[in-house]
Amino acid sequence: MKKPKEEALALAEKIGVKLTAEDKDNQEKQLMKVIMRKWLPAGDAMLQMITIHLPSPVTAQKYRMELLYEGPNDDDAAIGMVVVFVINSLHNLLAFWWIKLR
Repeated sequence: MKKPKEEALALAEKIGVKLTAEDKDNQEKQLMKVIMRKWLPAGDAMLQMITIHLPSPVTAQKYRMELLYEGPNDDDAAIGMVVVFVINSLHNLLAFWWIKLR
């Protein structure tokens, strides 16, 4: 990705990326990184994919215990895993509700 600075600036103009004066002061490789980040923001796309495709903890807990715990489902440890999650969920819900009331 080593291109002269002038070619990188010309590329930025062609693809319509607006650079600040601070961005234009970067050297060749760093300038290309800035151009690519502004042209194709992969971080935003990744965050959106994660929020769309990963289930919420409450939904995932229905099958998580069965996958993580190899013992019987009516064992004290298995019931404890589910109860601890429910208690934590209720605690967070109550904390949120309490903050909302303030």
